[in-house]
Formats: sequence, structure tokens, C-alpha cells
Amino acid sequence: MLDPQIFRCVALSFGLLFILAGAHKFGDRARFTAIVSEYRVLPPHLVPAAAVLVPLMELFAGSLWMVSVFSLQAATVLPLASSALLLIYGLSIAINLARGRSHIDCGCSFASSHSDSARGQLLSVWLVARNLLLACLALVPLLAASGRNLTMMDHGLLILTTLTALLYYAAFNQLLLNRGAIASWREARG
Repeated sequence: MLDPQIFRCVALSFGLLFILAGAHKFGDRARFTAIVSEYRVLPPHLVPAAAVLVPLMELFAGSLWMVSVFSLQAATVLPLASSALLLIYGLSIAINLARGRSHIDCGCSFASSHSDSARGQLLSVWLVARNLLLACLALVPLLAASGRNLTMMDHGLLILTTLTALLYYAAFNQLLLNRGAIASWREARG
């Protein structure tokens, strides 16, 4: 049985992750549309619809994850759909890497502009691995939660644990962003 605290931490983390990601993509729709187009995994006439549908799905999933934090249960479809979405992202990245197209901005950075690096967060095997790990973590709530009552300490720990998980995620993304900036700098000097 899964401790309800683990369930709540996973649900809150995915809720925040998907809401922030969806809001980021809607915040600069023109840029996100260009990124979706650059992936070249969809026919060109489907790109504008996908550029709207993807952030909508993320916002919807994030909202459902947030509701599940308080209800201590997620419909089976939510973890499965979230995992599938993350696997689709990973597959799209892997397809482009196999094509030798690692110069593409992944579109998954929360940076508001390209000022953080010359070309954004470039595609890499590390992003595929990150998405595989996240897809597996999204499935954790499928395990049955125990009926343990949560205490005030549990609520405080939930916030600290979720913040820690989000900081690890942000640190990993920053390392990948820095990697792209350093590669760009080396190309310019080389």
C-alpha cells in the first residue's frame, strides 16, 4: 500500500509541473508553435492545433492532479494519460535525436525568453531519460493508498517535499540549459 503522503507529493508535484508548463506554453504561443513545427513530427496543417491542444491538456491534467491532492485519489486515467503525454514528449525528442536534430529548443524550459541561453534548452538523451522517469513516477498513484490519517506535520512535510522535488527538477533543467549555452559558446569560439 502506498502511504497517502507519497501520493499527495506526487499529485502536487505533477499538478504544479503541468500547470506551469501549460501556462508557459500559452504565455508565448507563437514561440511554442514554432517549436512544435521545428520538431517535424506532425503534418504542418496540424501544428497550430497541437500548439493549442498540448498546453490545454497540460493545464487540464495539472488541475486534475491538484484536485486529487485533496481527495487522495486519482482516476486511473489521470496517471495513465499523464504518463502517455510524457512518453510522447520523450518519443518526439528521441525521433529528432535519431534524425541528428539536436539543435531544437525542447520547449520545456520555464525561461521566459532565450536570454538564458543562445538557443534555449536543446534536445538531448537526458531529456528523454527525464521524461521516462517522470512517466514512471506519474504511475505511482495507481498503487492503492493506505487509510492512514494525515497529521499537521504531514501537511508541512508535503510542502517541503514538493518544493524539494521541484527544486531538483529545476536544477536538472538548468544544468541542461547551461549545457546548451556552453555548447553554443564553444561553437562561436571554435
